[in-house]
Amino acid sequence: STEVEFALELVLYSLSTGIGRPTPGAALLNLRYRDESQPGTVLRTGVEGPSLTIGQRVLLGLLSVGSKYAWARIGSTASAQQWGDGGSSTWRRATWGILRRADAWYKAVSFLNYLVFLVNGRYRTIPERLVRARLVYDQPIMSHSVAFDYVNREMVWHETSELILSLLPILSAAHIQNWGTWAARALFPQTPSELKSQREGGLVESFSAKSQDLRCPVCNGTPKVPFSALPCKHVYCYYCLRAHSMENPRFKCIVAGCGARVEVMSRYSNVDTVDHQT
Repeated sequence: STEVEFALELVLYSLSTGIGRPTPGAALLNLRYRDESQPGTVLRTGVEGPSLTIGQRVLLGLLSVGSKYAWARIGSTASAQQWGDGGSSTWRRATWGILRRADAWYKAVSFLNYLVFLVNGRYRTIPERLVRARLVYDQPIMSHSVAFDYVNREMVWHETSELILSLLPILSAAHIQNWGTWAARALFPQTPSELKSQREGGLVESFSAKSQDLRCPVCNGTPKVPFSALPCKHVYCYYCLRAHSMENPRFKCIVAGCGARVEVMSRYSNVDTVDHQT
């Protein structure tokens, strides 16, 4: 979520730039921030110069971390409350227009700042330009030696993650449950009486499942966590309905002949009156 991302960025900034140290990536590249606000500094090799002051570090953190979080929260609140759908005379509609223009102007200015950075190589971002914080080399000469154990760990992690990502699309909770049941039956054979009682229970369970046969209109599968889309009460998978509602706050039910706008999500219960989807 936005709060988790903000907390991680704040901790990383507080333990690196906030205390006058480079970030892990900057340290690997032999980079540090230099204060460019003091005129008359003689630079012979390009690595001299004072580090950022406490005020500069605090201001850079507010502009780079704090403003990003505040803008994300304002945008999510405006989208959730649908400020852009109000009348032309409402303050929310006017604020929505101001936010859109401000976002467009900031992106344009950021692009111009990036073009200037490509020319003179001084300030990468707008916050760095405002604070006058420039990345420079920390040491004139630095040997980039990497231990082989670190390289081996990176290679093992990379191959493991590739294997997991390739297996995830073909795995599901149903497959894992079936494999676990098969392994349990192979290791612990059941007696004839237990098989008979399990067979009878399976018939009852099968009849109950058929009487409640539901299909998610999005993935066309049986909902693992069924949720009703209100007010039309059609049943979806929770993740399918949640993902589409977050992507489009004005999401409409996709069941043929429905098209009702989804106002609320509610956990499905057997007492709900639900039209079966085809």
